[in-house]
Amino acid sequence: DGIAVRYAIAPVKGYVNLAIFNTDDNATTSVALEAKPIDGLSVFINQLTSTPTDAATGTAGDATSVMLFGGKYTFGKMWGALDSSTVSQPNDAGITRMGFQFGMKEAGPGNIAVTMGTRTAFNSSDTTQTQAVTNLVYLIPVAKGAQARVFYTSKGTTPYAAGTAGDTTTSTYLGFGLQLAM
Repeated sequence: DGIAVRYAIAPVKGYVNLAIFNTDDNATTSVALEAKPIDGLSVFINQLTSTPTDAATGTAGDATSVMLFGGKYTFGKMWGALDSSTVSQPNDAGITRMGFQFGMKEAGPGNIAVTMGTRTAFNSSDTTQTQAVTNLVYLIPVAKGAQARVFYTSKGTTPYAAGTAGDTTTSTYLGFGLQLAM
Protein backbone atom coordinates (compact mmCIF):
# COMPACT_ATOMS: atom_id res chain seq x y z
CA ASP A 1 0.00 0.00 0.00
CA GLY A 2 2.88 2.35 -0.57
CA ILE A 3 6.15 3.13 -2.20
CA ALA A 4 9.68 3.72 -0.94
CA VAL A 5 12.53 5.17 -3.00
CA ARG A 6 16.14 5.41 -1.84
CA TYR A 7 18.82 7.46 -3.58
CA ALA A 8 22.45 6.93 -2.65
CA ILE A 9 24.71 9.99 -2.27
CA ALA A 10 28.20 8.53 -2.63
CA PRO A 11 30.30 11.67 -1.89
CA VAL A 12 28.91 11.88 1.68
CA LYS A 13 28.48 8.11 2.17
CA GLY A 14 24.76 8.60 2.62
CA TYR A 15 21.30 8.39 1.16
CA VAL A 16 17.94 10.09 0.88
CA ASN A 17 14.89 7.92 1.43
CA LEU A 18 11.26 8.82 0.57
CA ALA A 19 8.44 6.58 1.73
CA ILE A 20 4.70 7.07 1.19
CA PHE A 21 2.21 4.62 2.68
CA ASN A 22 -1.58 4.79 2.70
CA THR A 23 -4.04 2.55 4.50
CA ASP A 24 -7.78 2.87 5.05
CA ASP A 25 -7.19 4.76 8.29
CA ASN A 26 -3.85 6.58 7.85
CA ALA A 27 -1.60 8.29 5.29
CA THR A 28 2.10 8.48 6.15
CA THR A 29 4.96 10.26 4.41
CA SER A 30 8.59 10.00 5.54
CA VAL A 31 11.68 11.71 4.17
CA ALA A 32 15.00 10.65 5.69
CA LEU A 33 18.59 11.71 5.06
CA GLU A 34 21.60 9.95 6.49
CA ALA A 35 25.19 10.94 5.77
CA LYS A 36 28.77 10.47 6.94
CA PRO A 37 30.39 13.58 5.44
CA ILE A 38 33.75 13.07 7.22
CA ASP A 39 35.34 10.18 9.09
CA GLY A 40 33.86 9.84 12.56
CA LEU A 41 30.80 12.04 11.90
CA SER A 42 27.31 10.68 11.18
CA VAL A 43 24.16 12.79 10.78
CA PHE A 44 20.52 11.75 10.41
CA ILE A 45 17.40 13.79 9.62
CA ASN A 46 13.87 12.38 9.36
CA GLN A 47 10.60 14.20 8.69
CA LEU A 48 7.51 12.03 9.24
CA THR A 49 3.92 13.17 8.69
CA SER A 50 0.93 11.02 9.53
CA THR A 51 -2.69 11.95 8.72
CA PRO A 52 -5.52 9.83 10.14
CA THR A 53 -8.53 9.09 7.94
CA ASP A 54 -11.98 7.99 9.08
CA ALA A 55 -12.30 4.62 7.32
CA ALA A 56 -16.11 4.86 7.10
CA THR A 57 -16.36 8.38 5.63
CA GLY A 58 -12.92 8.87 4.08
CA THR A 59 -12.57 12.22 5.91
CA ALA A 60 -8.96 13.19 6.69
CA GLY A 61 -8.16 14.35 10.21
CA ASP A 62 -5.45 16.66 11.49
CA ALA A 63 -1.88 15.64 10.72
CA THR A 64 0.80 14.81 13.27
CA SER A 65 4.35 15.65 12.26
CA VAL A 66 7.68 14.53 13.72
CA MET A 67 11.05 16.10 12.86
CA LEU A 68 14.14 14.29 14.13
CA PHE A 69 17.75 15.42 13.86
CA GLY A 70 20.67 13.44 15.20
CA GLY A 71 24.43 13.51 14.99
CA LYS A 72 27.27 11.43 16.39
CA TYR A 73 31.00 12.09 16.36
CA THR A 74 33.49 9.36 17.28
CA PHE A 75 37.06 10.27 18.22
CA GLY A 76 39.36 7.51 19.32
CA LYS A 77 37.68 5.51 22.08
CA MET A 78 35.17 8.28 22.84
CA TRP A 79 31.98 9.54 21.22
CA GLY A 80 29.49 12.32 21.61
CA ALA A 81 25.96 12.20 20.22
CA LEU A 82 23.17 14.77 20.06
CA ASP A 83 19.58 14.36 18.99
CA SER A 84 16.59 16.61 18.88
CA SER A 85 12.99 15.93 17.94
CA THR A 86 9.79 17.90 17.73
CA VAL A 87 6.34 16.32 17.59
CA SER A 88 3.66 18.67 16.28
CA GLN A 89 0.15 17.47 17.07
CA PRO A 90 -3.31 18.85 16.24
CA ASN A 91 -4.48 22.01 18.06
CA ASP A 92 -0.93 23.41 18.35
CA ALA A 93 0.10 20.80 20.91
CA GLY A 94 3.31 18.85 20.85
CA ILE A 95 6.49 17.65 22.47
CA THR A 96 10.14 18.68 22.05
CA ARG A 97 13.01 16.46 23.13
CA MET A 98 16.75 17.07 23.26
CA GLY A 99 19.38 14.55 24.26
CA PHE A 100 23.14 14.38 24.58
CA GLN A 101 25.31 11.32 25.17
CA PHE A 102 29.00 10.98 25.89
CA GLY A 103 30.68 7.60 26.00
CA MET A 104 34.10 6.13 26.40
CA LYS A 105 35.46 2.62 25.85
CA GLU A 106 38.07 1.24 28.23
CA ALA A 107 37.40 3.80 30.96
CA GLY A 108 39.11 1.85 33.71
CA PRO A 109 38.08 -1.80 33.54
CA GLY A 110 34.95 -1.11 31.45
CA ASN A 111 32.96 1.18 29.17
CA ILE A 112 30.90 4.15 30.33
CA ALA A 113 28.02 6.13 28.79
CA VAL A 114 26.39 9.24 30.23
CA THR A 115 23.11 10.46 28.74
CA MET A 116 21.30 13.71 29.56
CA GLY A 117 17.99 14.72 28.07
CA THR A 118 15.04 17.04 28.33
CA ARG A 119 11.41 16.71 27.29
CA THR A 120 8.92 19.57 27.10
CA ALA A 121 5.21 19.04 26.44
CA PHE A 122 3.18 22.04 25.29
CA ASN A 123 -0.23 23.08 24.01
CA SER A 124 -1.43 26.20 22.22
CA SER A 125 -1.37 28.31 25.38
CA ASP A 126 1.81 27.29 27.25
CA THR A 127 4.21 24.63 28.48
CA THR A 128 2.39 21.85 30.31
CA GLN A 129 5.28 19.76 31.63
CA THR A 130 9.08 19.53 31.52
CA GLN A 131 11.30 16.58 32.34
CA ALA A 132 15.05 16.31 32.77
CA VAL A 133 16.70 12.88 32.74
CA THR A 134 20.26 11.78 33.49
CA ASN A 135 21.45 8.19 32.95
CA LEU A 136 24.83 6.69 33.68
CA VAL A 137 25.75 3.13 32.64
CA TYR A 138 29.07 1.43 33.34
CA LEU A 139 29.73 -1.97 31.68
CA ILE A 140 32.49 -4.16 33.08
CA PRO A 141 33.49 -7.40 31.34
CA VAL A 142 33.90 -10.09 34.01
CA ALA A 143 34.33 -13.24 31.88
CA LYS A 144 33.79 -14.36 28.30
CA GLY A 145 30.12 -13.64 27.53
CA ALA A 146 29.47 -11.96 30.89
CA GLN A 147 29.17 -8.29 31.82
CA ALA A 148 28.47 -6.56 35.09
CA ARG A 149 26.41 -3.37 34.72
CA VAL A 150 26.17 -0.53 37.19
CA PHE A 151 23.57 2.08 36.34
CA TYR A 152 22.10 5.27 37.77
CA THR A 153 19.01 7.15 36.58
CA SER A 154 17.57 10.45 37.75
CA LYS A 155 14.36 11.98 36.38
CA GLY A 156 12.88 15.32 37.41
CA THR A 157 9.35 16.29 36.31
CA THR A 158 7.89 19.79 36.61
CA PRO A 159 4.19 20.35 35.83
CA TYR A 160 3.00 23.73 34.56
CA ALA A 161 -0.45 25.30 34.94
CA ALA A 162 -1.34 28.62 33.31
CA GLY A 163 2.33 29.25 32.57
CA THR A 164 3.43 28.79 36.20
CA ALA A 165 5.79 25.99 37.22
CA GLY A 166 4.59 23.61 39.89
CA ASP A 167 6.70 21.56 42.29
CA THR A 168 9.37 19.40 40.72
CA THR A 169 9.25 15.71 41.56
CA THR A 170 12.53 13.80 41.23
CA SER A 171 12.99 10.04 41.18
CA THR A 172 16.37 8.30 41.22
CA TYR A 173 17.43 4.71 40.82
CA LEU A 174 20.76 2.99 41.33
CA GLY A 175 21.18 -0.61 40.26
CA PHE A 176 23.50 -3.44 39.40
CA GLY A 177 23.01 -6.28 36.96
CA LEU A 178 24.84 -9.22 35.44
CA GLN A 179 24.38 -10.14 31.79
CA LEU A 180 25.29 -13.62 30.61
CA ALA A 181 25.45 -14.55 26.91
CA MET A 182 25.17 -18.22 26.04
